[in-house]
Order: sequence, then structure tokens, then C-alpha cells
Amino acid sequence: MQQAQTTQIKDAIREDPENIPEFFASIALPTPVRNNSFASWDSGRMIFVNFAGLIIRLSSKPNKIADQSDYVLQPIGRRIYKDLTIDFVPGILPPDKNADYTRLKSLLRKDQAELQDAAARNVGKLPDGTTVVLDVGAVKTLSESTQKIAGFLNLIPSPRFQHKIYSELIENFNQCWPVKYELPEPDTFKNFWQECKIQKEKGVLVSAWEKNSDNQYVNQGISRVQALAENYQKMIDRARPV
Repeated sequence: MQQAQTTQIKDAIREDPENIPEFFASIALPTPVRNNSFASWDSGRMIFVNFAGLIIRLSSKPNKIADQSDYVLQPIGRRIYKDLTIDFVPGILPPDKNADYTRLKSLLRKDQAELQDAAARNVGKLPDGTTVVLDVGAVKTLSESTQKIAGFLNLIPSPRFQHKIYSELIENFNQCWPVKYELPEPDTFKNFWQECKIQKEKGVLVSAWEKNSDNQYVNQGISRVQALAENYQKMIDRARPV
């Protein structure tokens, strides 16, 4: 038990943005500060980037089952740096009040995944209206017994449709940060931030956590997220506006 706790503490420390300032410099952003401009969740460290409508997630233990389903929000881009998985996650809309969680759970089961917590804070809505799981920490692998039932039903895995929705952003990200490079060039990566701004204006990216958002998330922890995001935006504005 003590060893497990020690491992969790080490992982938590390793995920802190302050440990990799060179990464943030390479993407032309300031390094977030603990208790001021990033959130610490079970699924990793979250940096909410207001101007881009995007979230940067740092994780030492990515949820592999979440990667298998398009009914879990997928990152626009992913890179590995110093054993950390760095995801650039699109901001999406809050779920509809009448969102069909039963159908969402059924669709996830096709991909051998299970939604542990169907609270509104854990889900959202893509630009095409599809309800998806927002928090990868809310998804786990189906139990063996449930997998057998799914097998008997001969379920077909869900189609991969998120790539089409975010195709322009995905292409731009890969151009600005080629896989062969450990880190991108700051001046080049600024082009990605400009593309994010364009896609935010189009409504493809949404910063629904902001106070002045037309489609704001309403949940118990949103005020904390808003404060962290606002603090980080101020850091960006003071450092070097993108």
C-alpha cells in the first residue's frame, strides 16, 4: 500500500508542468505555476488555454482504453516527452440537458469501454452534436463478464469520426510539430495557435469553461477551472501574446 502511494506521488510530481519549462518554451507559451494556472486531476495535469479553446493534458499514465473509442474525446495531437504523454485536447460544448447517457454507455461498450461516472461534468458535445466522454479518467475497460456478453452480441466497434471533424487542426499540428522532432520550434508552433484561433472563431473549438462563454459548463468545480484559466491567460498576455 505504501509503495503504491509512493508511486502515485512520484507520478504526480513528474506530471507537474514546472518540471518541463523547455517544453512550454518550445510551444511558445509560459510555464504554468502550481496552485495558480493548472489543474491536478486523476487523469493528469490540465492547462486550459482560453485564447485557443484547447486543453493541454500532461499524463504519466494515459488511459489506453480511452484511446480505442471515438465516443471518448480524442486529442488533436499527442507527443511523448520525458516519459510524459502530452495531449492537445479540443475544447467542446457542454452536454445537452437531455443527453442520452444510456445510449452513450451502449456505444462505449462496442469499444470494450465502460463509463464509470455519467455526471454531466464528465461528458460534452462535439461540434456535430455527438455526445462524448470528456474526462478519460471516467472510462475503464469492460469487465471480463461484460466483454463476453458484448462478444455474444457481435458488436461492431464505433466508427472513427473525430478525425474528420478536427482534420484541419490535426494536419496543422503535425506540420508544426513533426513526430521526428523531440520538441517543436516556437516560431513554427505559433502557426498552430493561429489555426486554433481560426477554428475557435468557426465554433470548432470552444472554451466552454470561460465565464463569458455562451455555452458555459455549470458544475461544482467550474469556478476553480475558470480562475486557473484566467490566471494562465494573464501569464500568456504578459509573456508574449501568441
